[in-house]
Amino acid sequence: MTTPDSDTKKTSFHEFVGKKVNELYRSSAHSSTSRGTLAALRRAAGKRPGETPEIWDITMSGLAEYDQNPWVRRLQRSAPEAPTPHESAAHIVLCLYATHQQSQANNMNDPNTPLGRAIQRLHATGRESGGLNKRFTALATSQDIDEAAFHLRGIVTLLRRQSIPLDYAQLARDLVNFQDPERRGQVLLRWSRDFHRTRADTQTATPETATETLEGEKR
Repeated sequence: MTTPDSDTKKTSFHEFVGKKVNELYRSSAHSSTSRGTLAALRRAAGKRPGETPEIWDITMSGLAEYDQNPWVRRLQRSAPEAPTPHESAAHIVLCLYATHQQSQANNMNDPNTPLGRAIQRLHATGRESGGLNKRFTALATSQDIDEAAFHLRGIVTLLRRQSIPLDYAQLARDLVNFQDPERRGQVLLRWSRDFHRTRADTQTATPETATETLEGEKR
């Protein structure tokens, strides 16, 4: 099966979404319109792509070029009324970011903190660890993108409480590939590696080093 290879495009899908996220952060500091957009995105969390007209400009614009891949075209032929993988990923990521960014001074989009690493940082705080492994497992075993989005909303809410950022560009790419049965395993492997490698680094560090690492990661 041929699937979207974001890295072959002039502007890759994950970079495209990452730019949208960062622009939301920059503009919200001085624009009431942008703050209103973030609020609208939060209200749209849990809804399907296209169901909220007031956010079409941010969640749907610019995606057509990413839907020219043969894999996506086959999906559209079989289910023309369903959101494309890129539409679903962009909608979910932008709504998650709006939720994450609420009441935060710093940008909660961090290219150095993929999902597994963010969850491990949350686990290391000891403040939100109750049931966290179950949430992570539930996400990994989700049967479809809607179920995955549901579990991600719960995880992002916990990350926001501890002001732990997340790489939203990487998450956008992961969510596209999560919808491809042939690439889903690669996504799950990356999440697991990022979680357990970060955990191993923390456990093998000296107390002084561990303290410096945790403090150095705060933003």
